[in-house]
Amino acid sequence: MEMNELIGYLFGYGMPIVVLLVVLLVMVFAMGAAVSWTRYIVLGYVICVLIIPLSTSFGTLDGGNTNNFWVKGTKSFFFSFLDMMLFGTWILGVLFVSGWLGRKKSDNYNSPMAISYIAFGLLFLGYVVLALFGSAPFILEFGSRGVINVFWQGMLISLLLATVRTERDLKLLTWIILTCLAGQEAWGLFRYLFLGGDPQNYYANFELVGVKMTFWDISDSILACLMIGFVTWKLLVERLSSWEKVGFALLGIMALLTPILTSRRTAQGAMFLAMAVLFFLLPRGRRSPILIVLTLAVPLTIAALVIRSGDRDRTFIEKVTIDVKFDDKSDPRDNRFYELQTAWKTIREEPFFGVGPSGSFKVTSPVGLYYHNGHYDYVHSGFGHVLLKTGFVGLIIFFSIFVTFIFHVKKGWRLILPEHKALAVGAICGFAAEMPSFFFGNPVIEIRSMQVGGILFAIPLICIALGKRKAVNSKDDRFNSSNK
Repeated sequence: MEMNELIGYLFGYGMPIVVLLVVLLVMVFAMGAAVSWTRYIVLGYVICVLIIPLSTSFGTLDGGNTNNFWVKGTKSFFFSFLDMMLFGTWILGVLFVSGWLGRKKSDNYNSPMAISYIAFGLLFLGYVVLALFGSAPFILEFGSRGVINVFWQGMLISLLLATVRTERDLKLLTWIILTCLAGQEAWGLFRYLFLGGDPQNYYANFELVGVKMTFWDISDSILACLMIGFVTWKLLVERLSSWEKVGFALLGIMALLTPILTSRRTAQGAMFLAMAVLFFLLPRGRRSPILIVLTLAVPLTIAALVIRSGDRDRTFIEKVTIDVKFDDKSDPRDNRFYELQTAWKTIREEPFFGVGPSGSFKVTSPVGLYYHNGHYDYVHSGFGHVLLKTGFVGLIIFFSIFVTFIFHVKKGWRLILPEHKALAVGAICGFAAEMPSFFFGNPVIEIRSMQVGGILFAIPLICIALGKRKAVNSKDDRFNSSNK
């Protein structure tokens, strides 16, 4: 064989084989890492959820920049690298960490919402099967504008329940959350004061409203509500040293200013709703400071909205509502409620099972809906979006996730250990802060928002599981002592 033929043979057959072997080695290493270091992979992923914004281009003047961490890989593989990593880690975590292949099953693993997620998954599978016989590619059913993020959320919850199993694990998770949120909020306020605020400012860049904001991404304000609940419980319920009180007070002030200075009504409404829930979670004798903070926060929020608007021709109401303009030239259809009204006409035609994950609502005129850019596959309401895509059947299943969580937390509240209550309270406040977004935004199509929700769901469940385990162990110890 001549040298040229040998080189051609090697490049023709040898290189693909080498590439295949390298890919297989990487896959084996990744599987081994996912099994051996599941906890650290999950906690590393949590850090990404806490600090990396959903998008770096939306709302900016350089809207063509698509260098987005959360969608890396979608152009080549449809699913992002993070989606594939999460799914792979979940599969291996379920098989090995939870005990399906011989290891001892974790007491924390069973999620009370698992049945709801499974039922939603079966419904979704039905849409995929139907799509196989349709004209459009079935892979479109897995698009982010559908309901796939619900499953990514369920996977993260089960991974956290399977990996955060001890006091040490929970303490590490707590420090990760506090460190990430403190740094994020400090950066947001510094940028607001000295760098003109978040460049993702749709109001200033496109609505031409003279406002600044700490964070455009609603998830950062929701996480700030977690911090508000956490530090409030620490300051009002637990015994702290003077330096600890000062530190937590500073964290609380930063957390309060984060949603107040966002200029987003859903963020500010989230803060007030979280504080209202916090009021009822606190012991009766410790509630009065919340009323004082609420009394100060309302005028501060209104003042922040009014003072920051540089538009002299806008009325007081227009400045408070930011992106709403009341004048004779304004089209009454140019609002979110017109979008929901239009979508409702399509929902009425498919009330039980909706239009499917890849479906869209029907539009006869784009007036008032220009921001959709011709793609009417979502609405500005999380619950409304699920109703559009999966009908009332899917909405009921989806709603059962929230109801089950609330009942489980209420039932297990007494089991949460005193040292874990601050984190659990913070997560519940964050959960409450999500509700305005589910009614008037759309976290369902935003992977980071749903992953933040998964963290908020998981924290109280972990705290309850650890408290239950300690109660069972204490009971066993007393029983063993009595038999000696």
